[in-house]
Amino acid sequence: MAGSLTLLFVRKLSSEGILFDQIIQVAIVVNFLILMFFLTKILRKKKQRELTESIHFLITASLLFIFLSTSTLVNIDRSRSFYIISWVNEGLVTKNQGGRGYSFEKVESEEKFAKVQIESRLREQIERGVINAESRMLELTYYGHIYLKVANFLAKTYKLEGWAKNKY
Repeated sequence: MAGSLTLLFVRKLSSEGILFDQIIQVAIVVNFLILMFFLTKILRKKKQRELTESIHFLITASLLFIFLSTSTLVNIDRSRSFYIISWVNEGLVTKNQGGRGYSFEKVESEEKFAKVQIESRLREQIERGVINAESRMLELTYYGHIYLKVANFLAKTYKLEGWAKNKY
């Protein structure tokens, strides 16, 4: 929680920096501060078992924060899968005539030119039940709409530039 709020504050001050670097920097600072706080508490404990449990908790919480921060926000900012979900929601992706392949002509993002990777991600999202491809015009499922709302919220909150640039 402290890490997310700190990252939010850093992104509000300056969205110019590289997101991944900011996440790592915030994670280091927040984890250092938490470590210092807990170390002072831990060193006051006299029982060895409490000391060991406290250290294990601290390490686990730190690793969990780093993992969640980097994986979630960086994925939204740079993931073609998220871009595709947005494109489908905007009606920018259709099946080609005859049902073979997909058309990305309406998509503005340069990402559309990575055709093999884009079609692979699209198939993955269809298989996962995020996108419905039963008609010529692809559409998001209920799950896909929820997924997109969360991505939009986090992208807007943290000012994710990759998302803003590639979602159309």
